[in-house]
Amino acid sequence: ADGSLLRGYEYGPMNRLDRTWDQQGITIRYTDNGLGQRVGMNETEYLLDLTLPYHNLLQIQEREHTQSFYWDGNVTAFTDNQEEGRVHPLLADELGSIIRAERGAGGYENYSYDEFGNDLYGNPVGYQPFGYTGEYMCLETKTIYLRNRYYQPATGRFLERILQRPG
Repeated sequence: ADGSLLRGYEYGPMNRLDRTWDQQGITIRYTDNGLGQRVGMNETEYLLDLTLPYHNLLQIQEREHTQSFYWDGNVTAFTDNQEEGRVHPLLADELGSIIRAERGAGGYENYSYDEFGNDLYGNPVGYQPFGYTGEYMCLETKTIYLRNRYYQPATGRFLERILQRPG
């Protein structure tokens, strides 16, 4: 309400989010492949399954930390190399939203979302990156990446405009 910048966004010529920054000066740079799919963020690389129409996220690698994801329509489990490859099952609801993730040693992390995709339990994103409707949640920007555009649950709006194609 005081007019100060909370977060800045910079878009490239293809209407893709290229860079974002916040009040503390933390900058995030995004990388897309030649097909326009997000394949990286700063020092993090994403491995996508390009054989499927929705290009499921198969792996996230950041320096020495790797998470691998297993799909059966929706994401069903993941492994983490820092936990010696232990498989962590994920439970989704009818929308594909992750509602429970096994944390190991019999512990679970529960998730719930309102109609706009806001996390009702306030869980930290990062243990597993999927949330509302099973989509990738960006911890740094507090947005949901919907394969082409970023959705901001706090405002209930997309960050990008839809570009009309001729024809």
